[in-house]
Amino acid sequence: LDFEWTADDKRKMHPVAEITQFPSVAMRLVNEKHETHHPMVTRHDLEALAPYASHNLCRNDISHPVKDAYAMSLFDSFVKPTFNPTLTQFSIDLTGITQKQVDASPTISVVLQHYISWLVSLGLVDPCGNRVTAGSTWCFCTWGDVDIMTTLRLECKEKS
Repeated sequence: LDFEWTADDKRKMHPVAEITQFPSVAMRLVNEKHETHHPMVTRHDLEALAPYASHNLCRNDISHPVKDAYAMSLFDSFVKPTFNPTLTQFSIDLTGITQKQVDASPTISVVLQHYISWLVSLGLVDPCGNRVTAGSTWCFCTWGDVDIMTTLRLECKEKS
């Protein structure tokens, strides 16, 4: 996960910063003794897709070989902010996300429903969003705890 969110270099976003892009890649670690051919979304694919993703982008069955891990699927959605619906110029310059992209996107509540459906399709959670534990070892990875523990948590708390 690596969210983008509303920001301004002159003031704090009130009541909270809001997610404007919700990308996630499902990776599978490989046991080289048992798996020899693996599909993969390349870094170039991810960087090229991010600025042009439509409301929702889910890709499965992508094939490029690697040795230790591969991307099984990609989820990416722009998100329409509701507390501060007009992006600041700072936010646009920082993320490359345009006002037109977020205006045409679903709100965080809809994106979260799509995200849960995507996790269900991968067999990681049940339809209620509960982690599937039988034979499943997985985790979320981010650049830091601000994505999940701050931005997503505070936005959900404020909008619940």
